[in-house]
Amino acid sequence: MSRIEAGDLQARLEVFPLEDLVRATVARMVGELAGRPLEVSFPDNLPPVAVDEILLDQVMTNLLENAVRHTPPGTAVHVLGTATAAGTVRLRVEDGGPGVPRAALEHVFDKFYRVPSGTARSRPGSGLGLAVVRGFVEAMGGVVTAGTSGLGGLAVDVELRAVAGCEAGRGRGSRGTAGSIMTTTLPPGAAILLVEDDLPTRREVATFLRGHGFRIDEAGDGATAWERWMAHRPDIVVLDLGLPDLDGSVLIRRVRRDATTPILVLSARDREAEKVAALESGADDYVTKPFGAAELLARLRALLRRAAGPAGEQTGAIVVGDLRMDVTRHEVTVAGRPVLLTPREFEVLKVLLNSAGRLVTHGRMLRAVWGTAYSDEAHYLHVYVSQIRRKIAAVDPTGDLAGLISAEPGVGYRVRPGEGDRS
Repeated sequence: MSRIEAGDLQARLEVFPLEDLVRATVARMVGELAGRPLEVSFPDNLPPVAVDEILLDQVMTNLLENAVRHTPPGTAVHVLGTATAAGTVRLRVEDGGPGVPRAALEHVFDKFYRVPSGTARSRPGSGLGLAVVRGFVEAMGGVVTAGTSGLGGLAVDVELRAVAGCEAGRGRGSRGTAGSIMTTTLPPGAAILLVEDDLPTRREVATFLRGHGFRIDEAGDGATAWERWMAHRPDIVVLDLGLPDLDGSVLIRRVRRDATTPILVLSARDREAEKVAALESGADDYVTKPFGAAELLARLRALLRRAAGPAGEQTGAIVVGDLRMDVTRHEVTVAGRPVLLTPREFEVLKVLLNSAGRLVTHGRMLRAVWGTAYSDEAHYLHVYVSQIRRKIAAVDPTGDLAGLISAEPGVGYRVRPGEGDRS
């Protein structure tokens, strides 16, 4: 749980037929159902999904254990798979036990949360099972929500990224063979902080963007958004102006004092003066509600391409020798080999590459990556730059990138000049 809370959990994403993985977990747990009828239903044409096999097995285990704990013997448990219009696959686990009060649904994934005593679904437990589910699902780029099932109990929906153009396994239930699993390298995607107080809108947008490979952190008000901005430093901010505790333009100005991170406004305010005010506050783009999903996606990708630097706008990629940073896909490779950077390491390297040949001072880099509160913490940079150098060296076949990042003692760092082009 500590790795989830620290944001250090990294999923190893591969492409699998979802039904094969689910049925394997069900077969392992059949003895724990204790007489409860279980129905597993998947359509034949369900696209494969990008998941971490081990994390998904634990997600299914926790969901089934939760359903069994709250469902009397003889009461049904259903596991269903469906494709969504947003380009994701929805995995639902629902039970026929006592339901959860509507006011408690948004809290069931909170650490140590238990349904209030006196309700039919109140049962002993650690209060960690569903919190782990949320952490593992989000680590895989998915989203999990809770509602009331058609059986009268709890329904948990897990939205996972579908992978178009890949064949699902040919032998259902025969996982582990070359014919039933197709692996691929899937980058984690750019991180977006989505700030929207209307929950249905926020969930719809988040699900759509996750389906296109983005990592989404959600906030329903300005205070929460600022906390998550400071904690995670996303690649882009998408926000509504009409927040319950402050106007979105206040948040724009706060972010802009800290960093040049792209900001896209999604708002029902359509008057020209309001658009101009938001843009002059520091927003980079403005989309009026209602909006088309394709337009939103195109605008986000354009902002990410521009974030790669003036010469990198065509593809959003920065190339320095054999090193290639794809800002849109949040991916770094050396001669085609992936460099597995943490989000902070990625940001440090991006700042340096965007200033190739120029000295980047400690203060400037700290403000750009961590914020103004860390502008004097230069020791942070030594640790992160050392890790970046080590990870690049581990996949550099020629050693040509060994001196890519040089230090100016007591001042800052620079990427050596004359190396790079951008594409």
